[in-house]
Amino acid sequence: MFETVGSGGFAVVILGVCLLLGRLARTALFPLAAVGSMSLTAYSGHVIALGIKPEWGYMTSWTPLLILCIGALILCSLWKLFFQRGPLEWLTWKVSVLTARTPGLDDADILAGSASTPLLRRAEDQQTPPPANTQ
Repeated sequence: MFETVGSGGFAVVILGVCLLLGRLARTALFPLAAVGSMSLTAYSGHVIALGIKPEWGYMTSWTPLLILCIGALILCSLWKLFFQRGPLEWLTWKVSVLTARTPGLDDADILAGSASTPLLRRAEDQQTPPPANTQ
């Protein structure tokens, strides 16, 4: 019992310290957050770079790995300063929003924000029972 309470308390302390450090180190962690927010673009960039320089896949040196990692950190950070989504993430989002369109709603409303509101409306419309027959 004491071990469980002690380890649970220790886990809460570690979680609190990590949350506090994350808040304090927001600027330092920005490049990692930028790469994480556009991982599809970063992975695709790595595939393209390895397609251009196929010998990087077989080298025993750490140089190609460092170039790819630092390049992803720099390019994704610069992109994130100006845009909300990475280019491939934006394309995926646009296709998913257009695919999830609800008939009768203006496309500008859907593309201006999240598609969740029209999808929720469509779900509510499907749940309403049909009108009772009064004959």
